[in-house]
Amino acid sequence: MKKQVILAFITLMLMPFLSKAQSSEEPERLKPKEMTSLSNVDEGSQPEDSIAYFAIRNGDSLIGYLMEPKDDLWSKVILSWILKDEKKKALSGITLNELREAEHQMVDILNAYVDSALEVHRCFTPPRFYDHGRQYLFYTDSVEHRCLYITFYDFHHEPKYLCRILAVCDGGDGFWRADFDLTAQKLKWFDVNGPEIYNVPGHGKK
Repeated sequence: MKKQVILAFITLMLMPFLSKAQSSEEPERLKPKEMTSLSNVDEGSQPEDSIAYFAIRNGDSLIGYLMEPKDDLWSKVILSWILKDEKKKALSGITLNELREAEHQMVDILNAYVDSALEVHRCFTPPRFYDHGRQYLFYTDSVEHRCLYITFYDFHHEPKYLCRILAVCDGGDGFWRADFDLTAQKLKWFDVNGPEIYNVPGHGKK
């Protein structure tokens, strides 16, 4: 009886440490951002003539912007610069429901990746996933798969930069981006802070 009491006491004392170890092994599951509105940014306040920006909000809170090149020429130029491939074609006319669906797909893909990854990068954990502003760019690839290129940026100090094409280096965790094949339901690559690109699977440098 005395041994049982001692074992019970030891177990009770170790429970906080066991729960911490378990939580560190099981990252918090990501959840889709709620989106309630999608509205065109006034032409006069848009910084570039080549891209149309649409503000994505949850109530009064700004989530980020949907970016749509204004014509096929700018589509080639921008995708060639961002994704190094002018054969891809940007999509336009994206609706709020399509954005919500893509958000759910992205979260499912990231959660599946986190489940299978040997090392989970901090960009896939709160608050970097939830608090950073986003830029969404939809396109089709060479095999007509529907894809999503998205950037995450800590825009609270410089909100104006979220309404521009971003290319960041040496920004720490303040900037990361990812490329998703929504048709194939997979994460193609991601990078953090600009200098490195990680292919998926394999987590190898491109």
